[in-house]
Amino acid sequence: MIRMLRRPTTGLIALLTIVGCSGTPTSPSGARTFRFVMRGRPALTFVARTSDPAVLAQVDAQLALPFEKRNQHINGVVDRGDAGQNAPWNWHFVLDRWTMADASIEICDGTPTFVEENLELWLEQVGQYCPWDSVVDHEVL
Repeated sequence: MIRMLRRPTTGLIALLTIVGCSGTPTSPSGARTFRFVMRGRPALTFVARTSDPAVLAQVDAQLALPFEKRNQHINGVVDRGDAGQNAPWNWHFVLDRWTMADASIEICDGTPTFVEENLELWLEQVGQYCPWDSVVDHEVL
């Protein structure tokens, strides 16, 4: 009888330890947040978060350049809600589902305001957001 109680208890403690120590999808270990600005429209900004090492390297390389020499834009999947970080917008880039691009197709280009005003169309038909005029401005700490 003790043996039967011991195994489930040990397993339960291990499960609680794993669940209690694991990160949540909205704050994974190593995730960093970056502010992007639209060239020529400095009031239009948004943020994106990633923990993808390859994307972090791309963003760090852009941030190492003087602002006027940064030549890559963000390109990735967006979803509803601000994810607790992208206010005042009612959309956000999905964690680890974006990258930095040299060029993108025109259909996913636009301003953050355009995405906001046409969110259903953007989510259901366009599928991703790639604002050509966006540039990484700084890391949000």
